[in-house]
Amino acid sequence: NDIRNAPYILASRDNNSLIPPGETVYVKNMRQPRLGERYAIYHPDKPIHDPETDKLLGHQVTYSGYARLERIDTISTATILDTEGAIKTGDRLLPVERRHGELRAPIQIPKEKIRGQIAAMYDAEYLGASCMIVAINRGKQHGIKPGYTVGVYADGNTVMDKYHSFRGNSRVTPKVTLPPGKVANAIIYSVYDNISYGLITESEREVK
Repeated sequence: NDIRNAPYILASRDNNSLIPPGETVYVKNMRQPRLGERYAIYHPDKPIHDPETDKLLGHQVTYSGYARLERIDTISTATILDTEGAIKTGDRLLPVERRHGELRAPIQIPKEKIRGQIAAMYDAEYLGASCMIVAINRGKQHGIKPGYTVGVYADGNTVMDKYHSFRGNSRVTPKVTLPPGKVANAIIYSVYDNISYGLITESEREVK
């Protein structure tokens, strides 16, 4: 609902597909605006579902830049101040949050075992590597804390055990699932109720 009801960029003065810094944009759906206020611009990215239960955990948005409100009306006017990514029509304007991604907790190994899955990659579709960000389907309710370092494991392949001894008249070749293999570490830096964000470190193979 926050994303759906947020103010959005209706158009730009020059109708650019990608809106550059300094461009004037026209914003609709402003609520309780203040002239000169700065807003962060976000691109609605994708919903995040728990890979185990398919429960909706939240909606991921991509930060794109800042805008300053210049004129207030039914269709308000704003100026793009800077860009960190592509800004397009339809992008949402949300209040600037005074929070940062710096880790302000000691890095430590969790005291209890953590079992979860990667629910989404940030700024990537399928594969990740060192210095990229992952969202996992565990959070405060599961005992996750900022600073926890966790291992990232890939499921083992399933192989045919053709060397298994035949017993009786059975000639069925059994399938065997190999143990999981560690592919990276991740340091958790931001924790919510049911989801956490971590930075991939020391990846030896792709993270999915």
